Amino acid sequence: MEPRNQRTGVEEELRALNAERKRDAEEFDRINRLIQRYKMEMPQISAQWDLSQDSVQHNVMPEGYEENEMVIFECDMAGFLGGLDDPSAFDPSTLWTTEHWEDNIAKVIKAWENQQRLSPVVLIKYGDEKDLAFVSDGKHRLTVARACGATSIPFMVGQKLVSWAETTFPTARRITV
Repeated sequence: MEPRNQRTGVEEELRALNAERKRDAEEFDRINRLIQRYKMEMPQISAQWDLSQDSVQHNVMPEGYEENEMVIFECDMAGFLGGLDDPSAFDPSTLWTTEHWEDNIAKVIKAWENQQRLSPVVLIKYGDEKDLAFVSDGKHRLTVARACGATSIPFMVGQKLVSWAETTFPTARRITV
């Protein structure tokens, strides 16, 4: 027979696990309701960007870069898309397709619906010989920004890629020093 305190510990672990599962299920249901709502009618939103250096910490950094090495730029949308490897992947028509994770799309829309500022997208150089960029973090933000008619887009690159970014996106202006 198990000692009473050992049984109590297992029971507490099971209660905690069940509570966690319940929270996960509630969050899943909440996100699915948002997805269905936004698929039926896209709210009137505008892209809200956090251009502070603190926003860097909310992104997944490319391999080999630290947060303090990131430089923020802002570029007109046409100039930005011209520097991307595959701009069609971020076309507004791809919003609710298998190109994107619906829950991430819904979270971006909800954030901007609530006037929450999100961090800029992160770019890396695509290949060794091309001057094109690849979105390493922020593809859902970029797609939603295009879908809501944003005319400009902020982006981040590592300090080592500043001159490459200035060449690849000639209409971009540097936000951070």
